[in-house]
Amino acid sequence: MNTASSTTFGKLILAGEHSVIHGGRAISFPVTRFECRVTIEEGGALEIVDTRKVGTKTAEEMCSKLGIAKARVTIDSKIPLNAGLGSSAALAVALTRAAAEFRGRELTEADVIRIANELESIPHGVASGVDVSTIVRGRTTHFISRRDQEDVQISAPVKFFVAIIPRESSTKDSVAGVRERIARKEIDVDFFRQASDVIVDEILAELKSGANKSRVGGLLGAAQELLSDLGVSSPEQDALVREFQLAGAFGAKLSGAGFGGATIALIPQQYDSNFIDGMVYVSKRHGARESFVVTVN
Repeated sequence: MNTASSTTFGKLILAGEHSVIHGGRAISFPVTRFECRVTIEEGGALEIVDTRKVGTKTAEEMCSKLGIAKARVTIDSKIPLNAGLGSSAALAVALTRAAAEFRGRELTEADVIRIANELESIPHGVASGVDVSTIVRGRTTHFISRRDQEDVQISAPVKFFVAIIPRESSTKDSVAGVRERIARKEIDVDFFRQASDVIVDEILAELKSGANKSRVGGLLGAAQELLSDLGVSSPEQDALVREFQLAGAFGAKLSGAGFGGATIALIPQQYDSNFIDGMVYVSKRHGARESFVVTVN
């Protein structure tokens, strides 16, 4: 029996979310603690087996676009949903790779990115491409465009505390809301994109030179202010960002589409259990369903 499988992981955006949809750039990194595994086996009519029973419709549409009609497709994903961790992009990449193996085809990295971006547009409308590129490349990425990405030079590892709070809006709705505000001329999209790109460039420079954490923390704060002005944060998320800083983080911001989901906070490289306990306490006060520490290098 012909069988193929692929395992991918999540991602987080350090800076540049929303701006990438309007021609801006971003910094993102893989989060390997959460995986998505797709297995394709020969079968009769298409059968989707989703261990979480939440993504069957999206998976069916992705399989249809890939031309998978007679197979049993099993999806086992541990990536938190609606969290800014790239669950749909991870599924798109895993399906793309597994389908290629199932058919005996070899795909280049660029092929996988192109096909997976088409698949991710099913749940999100028009996907920016940053999630797929980061997951396919598996490295901290400076996303310039769908066709142009480069590795981020990091001279010393940096750590982030991540809290996932309930989301008030889907990625698709969040992106659509920004587009509507731009159409009504409530947002100067050129100013937003340029300001976001300046933050991206300055963070890139800090990571390359050794990451002055106070400086990077301030840049994260500036990015959060931009996103709040854009209208994609929430009072709960704004409060969480402030309290993370009071708890000892250098700076914090939302990561992803916003209105909840992932909030990332830059923390010291060395810390004790009391510090983490404090961050967890703050997270839970704001309804976090999960929190963890991730190292970017």
